[in-house]
Amino acid sequence: MRYITIEGNRKKFSTIALGSTYFGTKISEKIALSLLDEFANQGGTTLDTALVYGQENSSSLSESEKIIGKWLKSNNMYNQMAIVTKGLHPDIKSGKSRISFKNMVNDLNYSFEALNSSAIDLWFFHRDDPSKNVQFFIDILSQIESIFPVTTFGASNWNHKRIEDSHVYSYQNNLPVLKASEIHYSLATTDGKRMSDESLEFMDNSAYSWYTSHKTPLFAFSSQAKGFFSKGIEEGIDSLNEKIRTRYVSEENLNSLKRVEKLSKELMVSPAAIAISYITSSSFPSVAIIGPSQLSQLKDSLKGSDLVLNDDQRIRLQG
Repeated sequence: MRYITIEGNRKKFSTIALGSTYFGTKISEKIALSLLDEFANQGGTTLDTALVYGQENSSSLSESEKIIGKWLKSNNMYNQMAIVTKGLHPDIKSGKSRISFKNMVNDLNYSFEALNSSAIDLWFFHRDDPSKNVQFFIDILSQIESIFPVTTFGASNWNHKRIEDSHVYSYQNNLPVLKASEIHYSLATTDGKRMSDESLEFMDNSAYSWYTSHKTPLFAFSSQAKGFFSKGIEEGIDSLNEKIRTRYVSEENLNSLKRVEKLSKELMVSPAAIAISYITSSSFPSVAIIGPSQLSQLKDSLKGSDLVLNDDQRIRLQG
């Protein structure tokens, strides 16, 4: 397993993160706990969750965070694991922005209660609100950092230009800095319309150049495109469920699938390992978030945890 670090944070973040979107809902607590055990046994340290995962409404706890909290406590793994969570997601029912100091205090209280932890290693604004300037967000953090033991703050689904603007304001005024980003980043491309969520942010050439020059750590969700490459290669495109087909089946991605299949045979690794390493071999610190629902899927993804693709191999995958 490989690791990255974030400025000002002592934790080691494994370059593969265990995603927990469906813990306690589509994934039972029993299976979730077994996934956490296996992930830790293989050297994984980064646990990615969010208050909204398994949350009934904006005033309830996260089922995902609760399971992770239970596991951390029962195994006393607080020092070994890097706890990553997110808050201030738009209202579940109305979609209305919830960005405010008061709501952040409430969300952090809920997360700390569910996680049963004395500290959160990395906390993300789960969404941006472009109607508010970046100063508004940073000013909230300046009030929060003295109240809650959050080591590092980040921005999830923010455009890189907004993150850069926030950096200028933070450094000029000696205020908290957004030191990490989380966006959709995968060899299989898609967009907000196909994902049925226009508030998501996606990797493109401009963003890739920015992350390369700024070396801002990036956490990539949907890194395996919901198994598009693994299932598409091993079981055939016709086997993919409707959600995967809607989001990822395109001429561009089908060509990428062929290139993944060819390289996986050359390197004698699984398609999952190729898809993950495409992310973790980026020219900036990167973490690929995976979302297995079975132990076999997790083990398959972790087989290539040490694989590093060179620039020529990454270029080949891009076509």
